[in-house]
Amino acid sequence: MKKRSMFIKICALLSVLTIGVMTGCSALEDMLGGGNSSVTSENSEASETLENSETSETSETSETSETSETSETSETSETSESSETPENSGTPDTPDTPAEYQVELAVTSPMVGEEVYPYVDAVKEFLQAGEGVDVADYYQKMDNAYAPIEIKWNLSGKGTRKILVEYATKADYSDAITVEVGATKRAVEVYNLYKGTDYYVRITAMGSDNTVLGKTESTFKTTDLGPRVMNVEGICNVRDIGGFESSLGKTIKQGIAYRGGALKGDSRLENGDWLALTDDGKKYMSEVMGIKSELDLRTESESGIKLSDGSLIPGAR
Repeated sequence: MKKRSMFIKICALLSVLTIGVMTGCSALEDMLGGGNSSVTSENSEASETLENSETSETSETSETSETSETSETSETSETSESSETPENSGTPDTPDTPAEYQVELAVTSPMVGEEVYPYVDAVKEFLQAGEGVDVADYYQKMDNAYAPIEIKWNLSGKGTRKILVEYATKADYSDAITVEVGATKRAVEVYNLYKGTDYYVRITAMGSDNTVLGKTESTFKTTDLGPRVMNVEGICNVRDIGGFESSLGKTIKQGIAYRGGALKGDSRLENGDWLALTDDGKKYMSEVMGIKSELDLRTESESGIKLSDGSLIPGAR
């Protein structure tokens, strides 16, 4: 009886263990996706989170890849742009020498952006001294106050037959004045530049068949100090009255009205020549300065000129 009772207890214990194992297996199965909806939902969310995480990583990888491709494309674009840069786009102070050019050119004076003074030294010093100075400290006997601005350059290489020097107030050189010089020249002198103005310079080396062998560009600025002094052959002290601020607060336009010494008289220059407007001076005043009227503020007895004599400037009255 006692053995039978023991056997029944053992069987009961085994049953409990079996139920526990089955319950545990059932719970494990539920955890793996086969149980109630709430667990499945949580597992689903976990799964979705995992998938989203993987998708996010994939997206990030894709974005990284796209970024890399974009970066490579950008670099390629920059390289392409660099390769597409015009061969003639040299900086103003650097010789412009594309592959097909056979010589090298470089402007050496004025330097890029330099402010220049078209005056003799005494006048320049006086103007720079400012207000309150005594002009007598700077005065010296002179025929004219102007001095040339020299445009200088270096050239290396063979084959040049002539050089074109252009200077203009417009960047497209539409108002350029062109000076042609021989292949051995390395400087030109220019006069009568507008005051307080930016100038553009272009120098071109030409071959025997007018091919361009080399080219360079530069810029400079004329000072705003003092008047615009003019070089007109045969007369003294010619100045543009423009370029100054009026009492109305506006700047008078340059190239409209001038004042100067007598066009003809009994005065002698320092070199001993008689003062008189030369043929070149007449042509310059007529064709370049565009003088249409001459006003003489002296009396006939002072000037020795009659109104009926007319103007010495061709085309002026």
